Amino acid sequence: MKNLKSKVAFITAASCLAVSFVSCGNSDNFAPDSSNSNSASAPDSSSSSDSSKKDEKTDSTDVKTIKIGTGNNYNPACYLDENGKLEGYDPAVLKAIDELLPQYQFTYETFDFQNVVLALESGKIDLAAHQYEWNQQREDNYLFGEEGYTVFDMYVWQIGTDDTVYNSIEDLAGKTVHATAGDNCAFFLENWNKDNPDKKINLDYTVPATTEETISYYLSGKWSVFIVPKKDIDLYNDAYAGCNFKLAFDEPLYSSNTYFLYRKNDPEQTALKEAVDGALAELKKSGKLGEISTEYWGGDYTVSNAAYDFHKE
Repeated sequence: MKNLKSKVAFITAASCLAVSFVSCGNSDNFAPDSSNSNSASAPDSSSSSDSSKKDEKTDSTDVKTIKIGTGNNYNPACYLDENGKLEGYDPAVLKAIDELLPQYQFTYETFDFQNVVLALESGKIDLAAHQYEWNQQREDNYLFGEEGYTVFDMYVWQIGTDDTVYNSIEDLAGKTVHATAGDNCAFFLENWNKDNPDKKINLDYTVPATTEETISYYLSGKWSVFIVPKKDIDLYNDAYAGCNFKLAFDEPLYSSNTYFLYRKNDPEQTALKEAVDGALAELKKSGKLGEISTEYWGGDYTVSNAAYDFHKE
């Protein structure tokens, strides 16, 4: 597992999720990265045969160069290592896809989070990769891949010392839950309240300044439960003594996949999307995608256990 247990990696990933939920369908105006655009290379895990394939691509006049845009400060999804080299799950997945597509050669550029999609719109890049989940705003503006590459099963967690018994979302009625305006978690909870006016959950849209402040709200009881994927709760429990978050109930509230984004109404982009979707399907079938997930996230987060999926609902 790549760097997940380090304090620096935890603060980066946890801050994105607890404070701003970058990967949970936020508006694309939020910017966790602090970098300008930079060229980068994908993680180097090539075998000699992979290198030969790459050389063959480079030598071929029929190969089309595809510019990938991603971030560089969201560990373990996309970040720069100590040598300034692009690392992370997203570029590793793209490298594996590239190896399956002889007609394309991927190159990489990193951007501030909000500038990745702007670069896509302007034609500076051909594919945007930054753990993008589906939401209506993005659907209106971009072409989504059909194959997801990360699954976020969103579970409900409570502080270890909290003895409240929860059996389902219905038991959250009257409880206070943190929500980030515009993200998929807030969308799900807001719709629950709309559809179940007699079982409303109190939503608090406060934006904590730090991860420590977020944790203090749970420890103090200001917020009753925490809604995040299991892979992220492990980080909190490892880094903050006294949390010991435990599952409130077994079933996830919902699932939200991540997808690559492309430009709409562009035949070449559609062809690229279809090729990438085909390669992703092959990586899933072979088990390679799950292996990459385990390397970077610490587990296979490519299969959902939830009944409700946000993809194009």
